[in-house]
Formats: sequence, structure tokens, C-alpha cells
Amino acid sequence: ACEAIAVLNDAMPFSEGDQVIAKTGQDPGFYRMAGCSGTVVTGLGPAGDGYSGRMRLVEGRGNAQGSFDLGSAISAPTGIYRLCWCQASIRPCTLLSDFVFDIGSATVVFTEFVWPFCTDRDVAFTGWRTWSTFDDCCCNYFEAGAFGCSNTSSATYAKCSQLPKR
Repeated sequence: ACEAIAVLNDAMPFSEGDQVIAKTGQDPGFYRMAGCSGTVVTGLGPAGDGYSGRMRLVEGRGNAQGSFDLGSAISAPTGIYRLCWCQASIRPCTLLSDFVFDIGSATVVFTEFVWPFCTDRDVAFTGWRTWSTFDDCCCNYFEAGAFGCSNTSSATYAKCSQLPKR
């Protein structure tokens, strides 16, 4: 899962329910209020339409933070995209023209091993890798012909779960 985090003490007047949209385009520098140019990036957001989920408050991370859900990004092309903000307290955030302020960028990078999406690929087992993530471990077991991570009660799942998520 991808998310954009806003440190609320530094990012006034963000509030619950705000939303961002991912677009192509250049960093506007000091002209952030001039609007957000570019086209919407599909493949990001919970619905894959470029729109984030509504901002929610995140507890237990030190400073007050808000999280914008950017979905799984599985089908988003790699690249650096602009995040354009809509203030939900004064706009409905339903039109592209509601997203008028550039708040920064999001970078989408290629990740080779993503569980369970790696099960859709036809990859030959070439041997055991040194795993760095849960996803890498599960995908390597799948390549070897095991169903381990599909069963959350299995020894394979328990072993892979000791590693960090991607």
C-alpha cells in the first residue's frame, strides 16, 4: 500500500477529509498556489483513478499526522508525480479544478516482488534468494511451487512474516 503523509503541525490547514490527486508535471517552485498542471496519473489511489482516499488522522506516530491512501500502485507507471491538494472544508473535491495547490511529489518505483501479485507471473524457480522483505520471501516460495503464504497459518507465512513488508 502507498500513502502520502502530512505532518499536520507543519502543514496547516490540512484536516480530515482533505484529498490529493496525482498528476504529471513539473515542480512549480515558489508558485504552488498557481495551481497544478499536468494530467492525472491512473493506477494510483484506491480506485486507480489518481485520486487519493480522504485524509485520515494517524495516531501513534509522534507528531500529529494525516495519511492520504494512494492505493497499491501496482498498475501505476514508474515516475515522479505531483500531488495536488483539495481542502475539503471549503470544496467538495469532486472536480479536477478543486485540486488547486501543489503540495509536493510522490515517486513510484518498480518493485520486483509484490505478494500476492507475483503469483500472476510465470517465473521459473532458479534457487533460493536472500530475502529482504515479506513479499520477496513469499514470492520465492511461490516460485518454488509452495502455497505457503496463501495460508496465514503455515510455517512459510510465519517465517516470511518476520521480515518487513516491501
